[in-house]
Amino acid sequence: MRSFNTCLRQWKGFRTRNMCQLETFTCTSPIQMTRTDLEKSEQLLETAEELLSKVEKEAKKLKTELETVKEEKKHSLKREQMLSEEKNKILSELERSKEEEEKSEIAMQSLASALHQEASKLKETLLSLGCQDYETHIEDLKLVIKSTNLKYEKTLHEVEITKKQFESSMVDWEMREAGLVNHVKKFDEEVSSMGKEMNRLGNLVKRAMEEAAAALKKESEMKDDLKDVEDEPQPLPLPQSSSFYAFVPPLISDKKNSNNNDNGQFEAEDSKNLERILREASTAEKTVIVTMMNQAYADLNSTFDVFLEGFQVGDGTEKLLRHVLVDMDTVWLRDPFPRLIPDVDFQIACDRFNGNSSDTRNYADGGFKFVVANHRTIEFYNYWYESRLRYPGNNEQDVINKIKGNKYLNKIGLKMRFLDTTHVGNFCQRNWDITKVCVMHGNCCIGQDNKIKDLRQVLDDWTAYFSNGDRAREFRQPMNCWRSLRRQYNKERG
Repeated sequence: MRSFNTCLRQWKGFRTRNMCQLETFTCTSPIQMTRTDLEKSEQLLETAEELLSKVEKEAKKLKTELETVKEEKKHSLKREQMLSEEKNKILSELERSKEEEEKSEIAMQSLASALHQEASKLKETLLSLGCQDYETHIEDLKLVIKSTNLKYEKTLHEVEITKKQFESSMVDWEMREAGLVNHVKKFDEEVSSMGKEMNRLGNLVKRAMEEAAAALKKESEMKDDLKDVEDEPQPLPLPQSSSFYAFVPPLISDKKNSNNNDNGQFEAEDSKNLERILREASTAEKTVIVTMMNQAYADLNSTFDVFLEGFQVGDGTEKLLRHVLVDMDTVWLRDPFPRLIPDVDFQIACDRFNGNSSDTRNYADGGFKFVVANHRTIEFYNYWYESRLRYPGNNEQDVINKIKGNKYLNKIGLKMRFLDTTHVGNFCQRNWDITKVCVMHGNCCIGQDNKIKDLRQVLDDWTAYFSNGDRAREFRQPMNCWRSLRRQYNKERG
């Protein structure tokens, strides 16, 4: 109860500050939306073409780089083959060096053995000669042995140098081989990476082409839709039902019968009686159906009458009339409250629903809102109203679509959801399911007469379906409203 009283005080303060301001509802027309979609489609097509051109250039560049890498890999393989041949050559030289070393060792051993035998023979010869010139022969023999040793040591030194050169060549070859293997491995990785990039770019090109084709198809369909709207014959005028009592709240009725000089008196009475009126109009759950109206809506045979008529012919909606305070451009065919989302502060209809009730990209439609009275919604409505100063020239629906994703709403903890157009429909849609629609909003329309005609058409189709048992009946399209948008669109284009 304290929450309800707090809402009443906030309501009074809000109403007192803004009594002179009238709520107006302007809705985006399907023609304007179609025009916007066409422009977006053209932009998407241009973007896709630019992306396609960029991707083709990138693919061409990568193809050139890939050819370069393949050529380098070819040269690397050729160098690897040359190194392999050089390795085989070095190995052959090493084998020959080893064979020569073995032969030299065998030759030295044979030479040493021959020298030993020669020395023995020489010694015997010298002894047989009686030691004549013995010393001289010994010295000659020593010189021969020394010379032989020098030759042997030189040969060993040459063999050692050859062995070191071979080992150095082997190390150098192994290093070069390892470098070549790493280089080839790196090239393989680059080729694989480029292959993946080429596949990615190919997929990107394919997707861009598909998006471009889809954009062209969508643009063509939109043009066909516009032509259908322009060429489709207008439905026959419907009989205007006047058998329903048009209930007008006392305050509205008194104002219509008064002159302008008494406005101050009635405003004071409104403020005084607001709490009583809200209590009398609320349901057991303290729910009140509160909507905005203007002078055009309040005239006789206006949208107000169609609005009330919808409650009386709807399925279980007549009982809701006692909870209605003022008028709006909707018809209620079923009780929408069971379709609302539980535990949500603020719920609002949308022109088109993308399937996600939490997605702020749904375009809000102010024709139907459900608000729980609490400190979060009061803070939100204050923020919503003050945001008009930041967006001059925008109506309340335009403003809420600009602020619905602001971080401030998360800060105050507001839970906002968007209602499925299956249950809360509108004239911006192309089709409806008569077995599921609860509320129909007459938006996307210019001119009260056009709106009244098409809303009465909705009631006529509903009566044929629900009351007269015509289960094959569907809602006809609101051609009066759509043609009014077409005329406005052509007028703006000059």
